[in-house]
Amino acid sequence: MRHLSFFLLFVLFLTRAQAQNERIVANPINLNYRFQFDEPSRREAADPVCEYFKGKYYLFASKSGGYWSSPDLAEWTYIPCTTISTQENYAPTILILDEKMYYFTGSSNRIFYTDNPNIDSWQELSPTRFEYSVTDPAFYKDEDTGKIYMYWGCSDKDPIMGVEIDPNNGFKSIGTSKKLIEHNGDKYGWEVPGKDNEENRTGWNEGPCMIKYKGKYYLQYAAPGTEYRIYGDGIYVGDTPLGPFTYMENSPFSFKPGGFIGGAGHGHTFKDKYGNYWHVASMRISKRHSFERRLGLFPVYFDENDVLYAHTVLTDYPFVIPSEKVDFKTTDCSKNWNLLSYKKPVSASSSYTPYVPDNANNEEVENGWSAQTGNAGEWWQIDLEKSMTVNAIQVNFADQDFTNKATNSYVYYQYKIEYSATGETWISLIDRTQNTLDRPHELIVLNTPQAARYLRITNTKNMDGKFSLYGFRVFGQGNGTLPGEVSGLQIKRKYKDHRRFLLNWNKQENATGYIVRWGIEANKLNNASMVFTNQLEAGYFNRDSEYYFAIDAFNESGFTYGTAVTKGEIFAGSPYKGITREIPGTIEAEDFNEGGKDFAYYDTTPNNTFSKYRTSEDVDINEDRRSGVIFIDNTSTGEYTNYTIQVPKSGFYDFDCIGASVQTGNEGGFYLTFDGDNSSGTALQKMPVGNKPDFHTVTLADLPLTEGSHVVTFNVQGSINVDKFIFKNGKAGLNNPKESSVNVYPNPSGGIFNVRLSQSGYSLVSDIFGRNIYAQYTHDTDQIIDLSDYPTGIYILSFSYGDQNNKIKLIKK
Repeated sequence: MRHLSFFLLFVLFLTRAQAQNERIVANPINLNYRFQFDEPSRREAADPVCEYFKGKYYLFASKSGGYWSSPDLAEWTYIPCTTISTQENYAPTILILDEKMYYFTGSSNRIFYTDNPNIDSWQELSPTRFEYSVTDPAFYKDEDTGKIYMYWGCSDKDPIMGVEIDPNNGFKSIGTSKKLIEHNGDKYGWEVPGKDNEENRTGWNEGPCMIKYKGKYYLQYAAPGTEYRIYGDGIYVGDTPLGPFTYMENSPFSFKPGGFIGGAGHGHTFKDKYGNYWHVASMRISKRHSFERRLGLFPVYFDENDVLYAHTVLTDYPFVIPSEKVDFKTTDCSKNWNLLSYKKPVSASSSYTPYVPDNANNEEVENGWSAQTGNAGEWWQIDLEKSMTVNAIQVNFADQDFTNKATNSYVYYQYKIEYSATGETWISLIDRTQNTLDRPHELIVLNTPQAARYLRITNTKNMDGKFSLYGFRVFGQGNGTLPGEVSGLQIKRKYKDHRRFLLNWNKQENATGYIVRWGIEANKLNNASMVFTNQLEAGYFNRDSEYYFAIDAFNESGFTYGTAVTKGEIFAGSPYKGITREIPGTIEAEDFNEGGKDFAYYDTTPNNTFSKYRTSEDVDINEDRRSGVIFIDNTSTGEYTNYTIQVPKSGFYDFDCIGASVQTGNEGGFYLTFDGDNSSGTALQKMPVGNKPDFHTVTLADLPLTEGSHVVTFNVQGSINVDKFIFKNGKAGLNNPKESSVNVYPNPSGGIFNVRLSQSGYSLVSDIFGRNIYAQYTHDTDQIIDLSDYPTGIYILSFSYGDQNNKIKLIKK
């Protein structure tokens, strides 16, 4: 307790360095993260907010027992706090108003304030008249109007809310609250929960934050949940503090799914004293508990179109906190020190299963190495495989089998780091044998770079629990050749779920890993993620946005930036055996496209149950022993198969499906969609029940198809067996314009169609799925129909007068 009392106010370094007077840091921020009251024993801090007040930055976070101050965003001083009685609630928010700092959390309507947060002397505001029960609140002061607002929300059902409040009347609301951001996981993949955004449920939208830039209001929110690496912050933009708001298409702007530590959600954007923007956010470990979290600091900037971006991908590498105004559009502040330690050979004095030595340098904070004891003398060693220039080492301690709780949260490690050229003779490099500061994520920058091959960290103090590491990360220069530029990038956007992409590229022989960059414009690939394999499957994209990608390669000697930018296209597979099916003609149902699950087909169960045809794929294909007919057997709702067809000329075609439902009283059916347009399709057609191979024929008549190549998707509802499909020329046809009471020119057209009618009547334009898009009764014989805002394809103009009905095909090119 003597040490604890002495260090109640102590200085912590967010990986601070003195080299060349630079403030060099790396995420996670190196704070004395507090242990929690409950089991299991673990540190936690999350939901941060940071404000500059009276010459210092003040950083608050959930479950911290206090807060931190800093003169420079690099060196932090912890301030324990007992006068805020609600600080064990989640999600603090701070308001600077009239030379005072106000503090508020969710799950309470109590507000505290102080004019000197350097000391623990907060007072409770009385009376407090804010009448809403809220979670994840966020104060906002509009500097232009002086008005104060409150935003809140933390739910997988309820929206992000907001209301104006009156600080002169106990922060009572002015008017009624408004719904500002609803859940849209069907459109925005990053809002969907799951390790890979794969769960079929609504995520949590939470943690709002508001900033203003050039007269626009940027309302930030987090999704889908703090326990995931894909936790990020997105943005809606509006002209007023309470909306309406429009989704910013580059969302999530703060996002870090890869690298050593992931997560960049439930954050707060603020300005430093030089005018630079920063974002402080929650990062994820979630090993012992889903709420085992840390904090990260990220440079952010607005581009020339006032779109907000954050540098995240390399912020768990060393970077510089600038001491002046800088242009973050042109620099991420990186020190350009490379990772030297990834998956190099390691050894240790002992290991506590399953926390093996290899876990300490695999760039996954969720894993780690632990010795069998906490005794002095336990060590961990790495071989860089050749002499390299070491500039910095980040030591991330894991607190394995600690029993500390919030009332006994102060922990300090004592250790030494040595280096060697041979692995036999060791020389001191870093001496922390007398350390008394709680530094669980310290980046130690060497005053002088050191050539070394072997490095060893040794515990020098007997301790409760076990000597353990989440990561021992070495940075510097590998003094070798750069990897080659990435080639062979292939991008497949999933056919039914446009939120998901699969990327593959050629592996570079001497690459440690890759940076995948993407954006909604080819010249703005400002979102990025680090991976250590030559592929990425991800579902955190917007359903209706176009995306462009490039891949950088890196190793111990530096980065080779990808110059080839590739657009991600929807992939429906390729024709089976390379043969495009020409229509009119017959297509066997089992001859669906090649390309795999989620692209050429989707099947709800793994493996081909009957293995009669295309045995390596999941579609269940059977054979009738009597007739030899091969067919798709016993489908399930949601399954589909794709077929690439060639249409010789635009026109109407009939589609026959040969098959049968499996169960009487529970008939299944099908519908068709075309060219990846999942928002429309033909009506569901029920299939009669039949015994194989006594199938039935169900016909879709007069499908309008344009000349060229198309993908037809056969979508299934329920359990049916399907033999084949037959495309035939449609029988109904269209009126010959020369014999019709309707003349159209030009046709085809880029969008404007001039229509001349023989007399007054009713005009109706519909798309190929029967949806009406234009209707008018006209007395004029000359009309203009404008389809400029509609997709290319075939439309049908119907003109009716008396008992006459004429149809003309409109082709928009």
